Amino acid sequence: PSFPPAMLEPWVAKMVYTSLACQGLALMTGFILYARARWGARLRMRTGEVQPPRQAITLLGAVASMAAAAAGTLHLLWAAGAHLGLPPLLLQSRDANFYLLHATFGMAALGAAAGIVMLINRLGRWPLWFPLSLAWTGSGAMFSWGSWPLLAGVSQFSRGATSWLLTDNNVIKTGAGLLIGALIGLVVA
Repeated sequence: PSFPPAMLEPWVAKMVYTSLACQGLALMTGFILYARARWGARLRMRTGEVQPPRQAITLLGAVASMAAAAAGTLHLLWAAGAHLGLPPLLLQSRDANFYLLHATFGMAALGAAAGIVMLINRLGRWPLWFPLSLAWTGSGAMFSWGSWPLLAGVSQFSRGATSWLLTDNNVIKTGAGLLIGALIGLVVA
């Protein structure tokens, strides 16, 4: 039997994804160097030395951290093999990537929750860069990988691959990620 030709040569995907990974590493390195030059003294401050945030910021931070912790726990349950709220189509297609992806999402969300709690409550004597990094990285992951599946979920390509719990979790992740990102700016300002 004759097979149709592939849309792309096999080497194209490897080259494109390798170059995108290198670009991402270069951008992260550039941002870290810029942040150190721009805010180095502030980032070396300790969490206990930062001025306490206003009560409204503390309240919003507590709500955002609880939402992030709930979303992170659900992802870790899925990574551990729980079937809770997963649609049948997704349950049938679980593989090593599924488990790794959900473990990563769970850890990112819990990191965001821990980072914002450390910032709003001025917990410990950590250098400020540590809780900021946890909150910033985790909230970015929550926002981007909460909003992307929401967008895909309304398209015709995901029929049968979504469920109410999966959709609700993505709404919560997107909202909590956006709120934590905004709170980072307010706490540090």
